[in-house]
Amino acid sequence: DDRQSRQIKGSGRTYFLDIESTKGGKSYLRITESRKGEGDKFERNSINVFPEDAGEIAQAVSAMVSQLE
Repeated sequence: DDRQSRQIKGSGRTYFLDIESTKGGKSYLRITESRKGEGDKFERNSINVFPEDAGEIAQAVSAMVSQLE
C-alpha cells in the first residue's frame, strides 16, 4: 500500500489527511475530522479535494490561517 497519510491531533478532535485514488486512478486528497460524539461513538466528516482545486484551496487556507494569528 503506497497511500500517503498524516494524522494531526487537535484539542478534542483528530484530523486525517490521506491521498486516495479513484477507481479510474485519479489521485485526490481526503481530509477527515474525527471527534467524539455521544456515548462511545465518533463523528467523522470528510471532504475530498481534487488536484485541479488543490492549489487554490491551499492558498485560501494559508491566507485564512494567517488571519488567525
